[in-house]
Amino acid sequence: MTLTVTARPVHDGRVELIACGEIDYATSADLRAAITLAATAQPTPTRIAVDLSAVALIDSTGIGTLVVGRRLCAQVGIELTVGAPSVFCDRVLRAAGVEEVLGLPCEHPAT
Repeated sequence: MTLTVTARPVHDGRVELIACGEIDYATSADLRAAITLAATAQPTPTRIAVDLSAVALIDSTGIGTLVVGRRLCAQVGIELTVGAPSVFCDRVLRAAGVEEVLGLPCEHPAT
């Protein structure tokens, strides 16, 4: 499987990156390029939101790409968050312990 990342500017200064496919060693460079392109767009966005709802797989390289992307964006005043992760991505990101770093909402325990 491959990865496609579609950028969608939102009127409040945000850019939404919608990822679809697999984020792994072979495709993480595509995600990195999309984050870089969004961060250097004019006008400069205030926030980049990465939508992972259509991502079937994410590995450690993909996680690293998101974490480094967030750090680099923060250095230039842009907030990078991850939203709407697929069930698989959510489990992997939480197992890796990066949910807070990537701005995922806290899990609510079942009642």
